[in-house]
Amino acid sequence: MDRYFTQIKLTLSQSLSELFGNFMVENGCRGYSIEEDNKNRVILKGYLRKRKKAKVLIEKIYRYAEALIGFHKGNLEIRVELKRIKEEDWSKGWKETFKPNEVTDKIVVKPGWIKKRFPHKIVIELEPKMAFGTGEHSTTQMCLRALEKYIKPEDKVLDLGTGSGILAIASAKLGASYTLALDIDEEAISNAKENLIKNKVQKMVDLRLGTIDNKVPVDYFNLIVANLTKTQIIELFDSMNRVLKKEGILILSGIQIEEKGEMEEYLCSKNILLKESLSDKEWIDYVIQMLGEMMNNKMKRDKILWIYP
Repeated sequence: MDRYFTQIKLTLSQSLSELFGNFMVENGCRGYSIEEDNKNRVILKGYLRKRKKAKVLIEKIYRYAEALIGFHKGNLEIRVELKRIKEEDWSKGWKETFKPNEVTDKIVVKPGWIKKRFPHKIVIELEPKMAFGTGEHSTTQMCLRALEKYIKPEDKVLDLGTGSGILAIASAKLGASYTLALDIDEEAISNAKENLIKNKVQKMVDLRLGTIDNKVPVDYFNLIVANLTKTQIIELFDSMNRVLKKEGILILSGIQIEEKGEMEEYLCSKNILLKESLSDKEWIDYVIQMLGEMMNNKMKRDKILWIYP
């Protein structure tokens, strides 16, 4: 039986593409793609299962654009179209645009149908489905760079919001002895399962539907990667701290540059050491180390100010 999605197509300035792409994902889209239209303008396509939900999202998009008018000096003109599309047609379109991507000197993300070999590289093969995470988005790429740097052999890793499973696969291939991959979306879990098998890491990754609960062991993980949103990160921060080992590493991604001040103010209230930040386009990624109760607020604030003068 054919499966259909409603495609929301936005034509807008290139500088706004990831901002609106992330907004659509936060509001239920199954991911998005970006195509060049003409100079400084792009076509952004997002996908929802039901047309009624798509119409509600369009209203939110217009309200979001109106709220941005006072802050954005460029062109905020946005053209919106709706279209019913078969999932198989969406996948065919992806095959034309999804190419091998050398994210780091060590990690390559490529579609499964391309047979080109990358000797001496860690290769992650993905099959495009309606789940967010093909390695092309800035937040995913920053997470991959941070994982490459901070994972140590035999680490236990939690991938919170796994999507297509790309970060869980990377963790396993970078040497983690065990990775727990969680997502609250059944279709994302289904896609991630396919990708784990394709990359032959299904025995190294524990894939579960859900979020951090009492079945997730306390004080267990050496590293957690959370490619979510600022709001979700704040909501789940204490839960992540509970299951992370003392002095464990936490990689936080999905935070917009404009949310930097609010996110850092929140982090200042926690017993953490900011190891570094990465930024790309409209996004910022924090790598932090969880510390014990001995570090007082002044020491924390000094450390943060030292890293972000």
